[in-house]
Amino acid sequence: MSSIVEGGCIVIRPERRYYKAGDRIGFTLMSDLHIGARDNDYELIQRELDHAREHGDRVLINGDVFDMILPGDRKRFSPDVLHPSLQGRRDVLTAAVEMGAKILAPYADLIDVIGCGNHETAVEKYHSSDPVMMLIDKLYAALPKNSKHVIHYGGYMGFVDYRFNRSKESERIGCTRRFVLFYWHGGGAGAPVTKGMIDFHRLQWVDADCIWMGHKHNRFTAHIRHMECPRSGDAPVLKDIRQIMTGSYFDTYHGQGQKSIRDRGRLSNYAADAACAPQGKGGARVLLSLAADSYNVMVQQ
Repeated sequence: MSSIVEGGCIVIRPERRYYKAGDRIGFTLMSDLHIGARDNDYELIQRELDHAREHGDRVLINGDVFDMILPGDRKRFSPDVLHPSLQGRRDVLTAAVEMGAKILAPYADLIDVIGCGNHETAVEKYHSSDPVMMLIDKLYAALPKNSKHVIHYGGYMGFVDYRFNRSKESERIGCTRRFVLFYWHGGGAGAPVTKGMIDFHRLQWVDADCIWMGHKHNRFTAHIRHMECPRSGDAPVLKDIRQIMTGSYFDTYHGQGQKSIRDRGRLSNYAADAACAPQGKGGARVLLSLAADSYNVMVQQ
């Protein structure tokens, strides 16, 4: 179950899972899906979700699930920024949620967390609706009636505390492994120079196995090393913390020929109009290798 703690940080503890020494557990991390946008790589979204299904990964989504550039947004809205299936609709918000549910429903049993980004919080602020909660409700409807799976509402920031009990044949021994991931959707502008590394430095007060952000539409991994006092013995304990930034699926730059411009007019794109730098697309995969007395975290992008 998940619980909200002081400051709006959500602590999520998914159902405990069991493992044997040598097991490898995958986590597919995605953010900035921008569902509902015209210029978006929906095929890449599906490929990553299909890969998660093939390998049995748990899926976590860190905000900006939806583009949600709605007619009331005077700065960014233009009718042609919407996916063709949403253009001309009076109920764009509801239709976008339905579109998101259609994309994600086949993978609902894999999804542990769906968080909010700045695109969703703008909808909450100006339209008094929470599209992430609406989406989760629709995904629950896609699960089998007897399913006990929980899709946690992630908010803008939180911890996901995975715990694994070691199983030995039919016996189940007490909790022996813990993997903690801290997520924050991100804030500020696109950081074309620093690429978001400053934000990771600002989060050095966070203790977790992985610190994960989206928002910048950039894509990279790094790590820092913490030194801790040992519980016994003389040697300090060194702990590696993985820093992960997942990219978006937004296609900022498309060519448009003169004939198309004459026939349809210039197709606007708020990111291109702001001269946002093209970035790598897609999420990341965290692979947890569990041994009898230790574990190792590897990040793939």
